[in-house]
Amino acid sequence: MISVVSFDLGGTILNTCGTSFVGGLSEILGITKQRAVWIVKKFLMVKRMSVDEAIQILNEEVMEKRIHVELLKEYIQGYQSSYYIYDDVIEVLKILKEKGYILIAIANHCCIGDTKENILPEFFEHEFYSFDIGYAKPAPEIYCYVEKALHMEGVHFLHVGDSVGSDIMGPHLVGWKAALLIRDKEKQKYLPKMHGQAPDYIIGNMYEIIEILGEEFNGEQ
Repeated sequence: MISVVSFDLGGTILNTCGTSFVGGLSEILGITKQRAVWIVKKFLMVKRMSVDEAIQILNEEVMEKRIHVELLKEYIQGYQSSYYIYDDVIEVLKILKEKGYILIAIANHCCIGDTKENILPEFFEHEFYSFDIGYAKPAPEIYCYVEKALHMEGVHFLHVGDSVGSDIMGPHLVGWKAALLIRDKEKQKYLPKMHGQAPDYIIGNMYEIIEILGEEFNGEQ
């Protein structure tokens, strides 16, 4: 039976106002988004670092471009304060907590200079970040790390996130169930297929998590 519900942050708990850190970075650096994703996941998401350290890494990886240091610093620091919590989050987390579920967050995130941590400490018992663990989703190691930290097996976990690539494949590799959150109903019709990975559930808002868990509970009886 599921007793732990884990949540992605950006795009799931936090509204990033449609902005993508990687997308903005690729524009500033003048590189493709695919290459920016590779650089961010390989270097920036897997350790804590200062802004100057991040800029040094980017300069080494994008040698053919002259990086405007002050522009990059302004972008990094500005992005980290540009999001807010979705309207349906607090009430659902409160209900789940009252029902006795262990709530945690698992997020790919860059810790560059100052960063927001402990997003919702009144609800999340733990927040697991890629920069502390040394792996970024969908690497199964990040989910195995969580299992060891909580001393629980995969069958007890449900992960909720908004990315097929990051939030479905990884949990499935370690035996977790996974729910894909797509708030735009139209976009649900055009889900990308990735190596045969399909979410256990597709939801359009946070309230549907409560319904899923109710069905899971009844199914165990």
